[in-house]
Amino acid sequence: MKKEFNEAISKKIYHVQTYLAISEPLSKEEMKSLFPKGELMCWDTRILYGHYRPIAGNRIIVGGSTSRATYYPKYLHSPKPIEKFINGLKERFPEIKEVNFTHYWAGLIDITPDLDPLVDYDKYNKSIQYALGCAGLNWAAYCGDYIARRVVDPKNTEDLSEFTRIDRKFLFPKYAQKILGKRITFALSHLKEYFST
Repeated sequence: MKKEFNEAISKKIYHVQTYLAISEPLSKEEMKSLFPKGELMCWDTRILYGHYRPIAGNRIIVGGSTSRATYYPKYLHSPKPIEKFINGLKERFPEIKEVNFTHYWAGLIDITPDLDPLVDYDKYNKSIQYALGCAGLNWAAYCGDYIARRVVDPKNTEDLSEFTRIDRKFLFPKYAQKILGKRITFALSHLKEYFST
C-alpha cells in the first residue's frame, strides 16, 4: 500500500467526485443571456454547488455533481451527474436550451471536513506551505494568491491562519474516522455545515 506523504494532514482531507463539461461555441446572444453585465465565474452556494464560466472560443465550462456521485467510493464515469446540472442551467436560461455540451470529465477534488481550505506552513519546515481542500476555482485562486503574498511580502499580508491552519478543530475528532470510516465521517461533517448555514 502506498504511504501517505503526511499522515497527519491526509486525515484532514478527503476526495469527492465532481464533473466538468464544455459546450459547443455559443452565439453572442446566448453568451449575453448568461453574462449580461460581462463575463463572470458564477457558482451557487448549495453544498453540492454548481458553477459555470466562459472559456476561449465562446464556449462555457460547467461543473457540479450529485449527492450520490459526490461521496461514491468508486469512479462514476457516467455523464448523468453533469447532465442534471446542465439541464437545470438550461431551465434557468432557456436561451441556451439547444446548446450541446460536447466534452465531459469526471474527477476527484480534495475537501476538508468543514469545506474550508487548509493553508499553512509545514510544522517542521517553514519553507514549505500546504494548500489543500481548495474545493472550487474560487478557493483555489484565493489560496494560490494568499500563499504567493506570504512568500513575496509576508509583513504586509494579513494573517488568516486562524481560519486556515492545519491543526484547527473539526466537528468529529480524529478517532471518528476509525469507527465510521473516512467517507462517512466527512459526509456527516458536510451535512452539519449545510444545515448550519
